[in-house]
Amino acid sequence: MTKFALIISSFCILVSSHLFAQNIANIEFINNIADKNKTTFENGIHFFMLTAGKKVQSFEDNMKLLNREGITSGINYSKESPLKRGALALMIARYLKLGDSIFYAIFKTERYAYRACAANNIMSYDGSEWDTLHGSELIEIMTKVSELTGGDE
Repeated sequence: MTKFALIISSFCILVSSHLFAQNIANIEFINNIADKNKTTFENGIHFFMLTAGKKVQSFEDNMKLLNREGITSGINYSKESPLKRGALALMIARYLKLGDSIFYAIFKTERYAYRACAANNIMSYDGSEWDTLHGSELIEIMTKVSELTGGDE
């Protein structure tokens, strides 16, 4: 019986250390983002995956998954492109199914997605959809998205 208990406890330690390592990687990612003056589209996709509770993979795999879900369909930025407020707003509006903006409901563009996110207090009205996001702004925005979806990360 002690051998069985040892196997079970070893398994629990291995599983918990793996989960702990994932959380440490997520914390390191967020800490690195916080210090950036300009974020990339890849940073936005990575953070979006974390917020949506999805397993973060390569940029290409993340894009394929989000594209299948309709989140990034028609968004064709390279991973090195600066993350624009409008691109993130469009992903958020699709993810949260924001439909309370009549112009966004009709046109489904980054411009009106940004305005829909501002109307829902996810983003501020200061600036435009063309603004590049700083790391701290990305964290603040994705924290609001997480709160709206009931997330705890």
